[in-house]
Amino acid sequence: MVNEILEAVNILFRETRFPDPPDSTYAVFMESRTMDAADRVPVVSGNKLPGVVTCDVTIELYAPTRDRETETAIEEQLMAHGLSWTKQEAYWLEKIQRYQTIYEFTYYEKGGMT
Repeated sequence: MVNEILEAVNILFRETRFPDPPDSTYAVFMESRTMDAADRVPVVSGNKLPGVVTCDVTIELYAPTRDRETETAIEEQLMAHGLSWTKQEAYWLEKIQRYQTIYEFTYYEKGGMT
């Protein structure tokens, strides 16, 4: 889902880190997943554990100047996906000469894990 959101925003992005970041606006995201199952009994067909996966996501937006257009585009995509989200105020990172704006949200997937 995160790839879909950031592709729709039309900016460069990477998961976890951006080793050689561009001079323009870009994003880095991190996603952690937690599996929860009611009875922990494997399903016979496919040998999967039924349950719900909780996905916690952080998107870090980096920009040389405050990029409100991209911020708005991210927020519109989050709302279009029906997500509740938290946005931290942008702050200046002196070392890399970029503004950083952080978005955090959680979504859930039905299914299971092997």
